[in-house]
Amino acid sequence: MQQGLLSAFNPSDALPAPRYTGMLLPIERDMYGNKGNFELAVPQFLQDAYSGINKFGQVFRGELSPQEIQKLAFDTSMNVTGGSLLGSRLLPNAVPEGALGMNIMKPLTKDQVDPLGYGRAKGLLTRPLDETDIGYAKDIDLAPEKKINIQDLQGSILYPLMGDQSATGLLINSIDDVAFKNPVKLEGGAKFMRGASNQAEGSVWASDKGIISRLDKKVKSLSEETGKPVSMIYTAMGKEGVDFSTFPSGVLAEQIPTAKILKKDKKAFDSLMKKRVMEGVGSRKKEKYPAVKDWVGVDSPKLREYLDNAPPSVRKKFVKIMDTAPFQQAGFPNVGKARFAVTDEALKGKKAGDTGLVIARPNLEKSPTSTPIVPHSTYGTQMFGDYIGGLDNTVPRSLLFRDYFNDPKVKSLNNPAMQDYGFTRVLPTQEVDQQLVDTIMNYSLLNR
Repeated sequence: MQQGLLSAFNPSDALPAPRYTGMLLPIERDMYGNKGNFELAVPQFLQDAYSGINKFGQVFRGELSPQEIQKLAFDTSMNVTGGSLLGSRLLPNAVPEGALGMNIMKPLTKDQVDPLGYGRAKGLLTRPLDETDIGYAKDIDLAPEKKINIQDLQGSILYPLMGDQSATGLLINSIDDVAFKNPVKLEGGAKFMRGASNQAEGSVWASDKGIISRLDKKVKSLSEETGKPVSMIYTAMGKEGVDFSTFPSGVLAEQIPTAKILKKDKKAFDSLMKKRVMEGVGSRKKEKYPAVKDWVGVDSPKLREYLDNAPPSVRKKFVKIMDTAPFQQAGFPNVGKARFAVTDEALKGKKAGDTGLVIARPNLEKSPTSTPIVPHSTYGTQMFGDYIGGLDNTVPRSLLFRDYFNDPKVKSLNNPAMQDYGFTRVLPTQEVDQQLVDTIMNYSLLNR
């Protein structure tokens, strides 16, 4: 019969007296012997933590899976109050970021991981996006940065350059522990007007031929009608604006070969790429993404090459379908992390509509070109001008383009999202007068 721990100890027994080891203090004494019978000993919580010494060795040799490490850390941590904190110290990286102490593993919320909305779905992320380890390398030297004040623009006409937030002049070689077979080249974005194309022949903006043609005509007509200089000022699109380019799809494609994704989930993704994706119900149902009939599949060794050369609509579909909860939970590369990686450092903490990072004056004597010396991987046509600098602090476009946002018709929308949507359709102009100078200077002083 098994005896209880409180059974009396008989000194004539063959075994030595049972001993008690302190939970936190480094001492040991007889469980029922003299109170002063103390010896130095490893605290109980450390004994428990290292009782599975073979597993701990496996941890430090990188032989256990993340799930096994987390279980070992949790088992170890349960021996003391605040255990998950202890486990996180005994086993570096064993407890996911965001896990709290007091034996409760509390994951970070979507807003804590991604407060600016780089991704639609949190997926398996356990750390804030700004803790992502991104392996950047310099591709080219940008033209020197210039800073100007709003006073320097007084008397000119502002025209918005709606652009994505991608970086310029960098290569991405890795994300966290995933090394890329081929680096992803970042070409901008806002700082395109400081990049290789600008240095080669004075290009300041790139887009589709139709967009560049309209932009060129607009700035020339503004100059003729007003007799004032035109300042083309960058205003940021949302975080998803980069999906049109080759950058996010390239980052995602480079991570897929090492991602742990079940065959059935890859098959489901490929099936959606090949199908027409609809949205809405009944008579309001419409096509969201067209079918991609020549889709090569996520396991194709030519996936990256295919995406780099595919129409923008295909890249957008690839990125946006992957950025849904089912595929993020299935282990596909995190889309929010990919968008964050390709974003310019100066814009990582900015929101859609932040305006003034870069400003250019158009070259009114030179026509756009579709055969540039340094082509952009996404945008085939470029227009020319001079980079004149950027504001010390970016400002919301609702302040800078005062006349548009003060228009009664715009105000009547009573919905910032609808007002912003209208802005992207209208692309209004704004003269920089003394009132605007005072407004922007006061805003900048309050937001230093």
